[in-house]
Amino acid sequence: MGGAVSAGEDNDELIDNLKEAQYIRTELVEQAFRAIDRADYYLEEFKENAYKDLAWKHGNIHLSAPCIYSEVMEALDLQPGLSFLNLGSGTGYLSSMVGLILGPFGVNHGVELHPDVIEYAKQKLDFFIRTSDSFDKFDFCEPSFVPGNCLELSPDCSQYDRVYCGAGVQKEHEDYMKSLLKVGGILVMPLEEKVRPLPN
Repeated sequence: MGGAVSAGEDNDELIDNLKEAQYIRTELVEQAFRAIDRADYYLEEFKENAYKDLAWKHGNIHLSAPCIYSEVMEALDLQPGLSFLNLGSGTGYLSSMVGLILGPFGVNHGVELHPDVIEYAKQKLDFFIRTSDSFDKFDFCEPSFVPGNCLELSPDCSQYDRVYCGAGVQKEHEDYMKSLLKVGGILVMPLEEKVRPLPN
């Protein structure tokens, strides 16, 4: 998926194109996208593709297209202090952007099936924390990544204000996914081949 907007020469130009195409519609989401350079989440040999509106996959490592991430960020309706669960947290790119909005009183958890991807996400998070100047504008809710299968979470696990599942979910798992939400929470996941928010 992707290809909905023109490629950018750099991160800011990509964000400008996403705004122009109305994928990014709010200032909070725009600030989060501008604060984290998408190329930093690519392997070095693939960085020339970082600013294209295309998904990228290498082994177990995967990044969705920027137009998808921007739709997800807008649909989550994030606010400071909320709790967030990212099912299939991957590289940590989305979780890090979310953490910039949640602020110091939020909760930011990621569950990832592949241990090598968790290690990759932790390396990328460490690089972001060490090198970013975006902390002048935001109080960061650092994501925490744990190994696991999102369909096998403990029934007594916490419930969250916002939940995102990037993997395609079968219709029979919709109620299970909704059970991870607090009352009034928002779940965003692909269902019937469309990414949409599902209020609880």
